[in-house]
Amino acid sequence: MYQHDDSESRRDTFHFIATASAANSANVFANRHINGFQYVAVFHIAVVLRNDQTPTRAIDKIFEVVEGGQKLLTDQDLLFVDLDIDTRPEDIRYSHHAIPNGELVKVDNPSQPVFEFTQADLNNHKILFRHIGTTFGRIGLWISDGDYFVSTNLRVKASSPFVNIVNNSGLIIQHGDSAFLSTTNLSVVTNINAFG
Repeated sequence: MYQHDDSESRRDTFHFIATASAANSANVFANRHINGFQYVAVFHIAVVLRNDQTPTRAIDKIFEVVEGGQKLLTDQDLLFVDLDIDTRPEDIRYSHHAIPNGELVKVDNPSQPVFEFTQADLNNHKILFRHIGTTFGRIGLWISDGDYFVSTNLRVKASSPFVNIVNNSGLIIQHGDSAFLSTTNLSVVTNINAFG
């Protein structure tokens, strides 16, 4: 009996050798005088994958915004992934019903409130959060990959504008040499809508 290991692989194989024992080959192949029959081959298995993974949160942090301002909500703020290899960012759908301290709108049409969006929308910077009301709130979100649902909260905190250095590990290079400066050497966080 073959049992799949529940990995996300579409194909599997195993090699096999078929042989005839000396006693059987004498009976079966008596007329042909075949002894030591051997057949070597590969058995191919096609696996039909099913959606059996729930979306999981990969980034969980407070979404910081300027009080009374607006800021892009991106995959750097809210990210869910699904380990099923067939699941695309467009398949991960978010929905919400009420936001206690603001609203979500489309970037290209800020007059249109958004109640449903996808991970692809977040990845492509299409969702904008506008702060209205209290400084702290929780947005109740329902996330689905089409078959499974999970719920979570996006914590939103509004405050005066700030830019804080998160990482400043420095960069050591030899005299006259050059090196690339990246976010592993110097990075900041801000509540200002300064993306891109």
